[in-house]
Amino acid sequence: MNEILISIKSPSWWFGVVIVSFLINLGSAYAKKAVDRALAHFSEGQRDKLEQKQRDYISILETAKRQKDGIVLLSIQQLKFLVIGLLLLILTILSLLLLTLQSNPSTLALPIVLLLLLLMLLILVSLRQASKIEEVLKLYKSSQSDN
Repeated sequence: MNEILISIKSPSWWFGVVIVSFLINLGSAYAKKAVDRALAHFSEGQRDKLEQKQRDYISILETAKRQKDGIVLLSIQQLKFLVIGLLLLILTILSLLLLTLQSNPSTLALPIVLLLLLLMLLILVSLRQASKIEEVLKLYKSSQSDN
């Protein structure tokens, strides 16, 4: 308790706490407009990306509707990407097991680690494509329920 009273009486405490906090508050008042402008620009960019993505989904859906079995083909393509992603995941797990079961893991460590990174990247790409098709199919289902 005595240390706190000594600290409050020292000029360094007043400078460190009160004056610096006042300067930060004063600076934030001037920076507010710039920060608000930057966040509005970022938000506008995100909104534009979302609108572009929605337009892409609609164009994919319209293309699928024009084909004879376009929606069915889209569903099959989504399943294909999901199966590829799951198979790559199984291959990744098996590669990890191979790496851990080796008697001398340092001999194949770098090639297997690079293989694992490549497999994980392919998993992400495959599942991302499946989720894009899922969004298009959701859009189709919502348009069907509206009619």
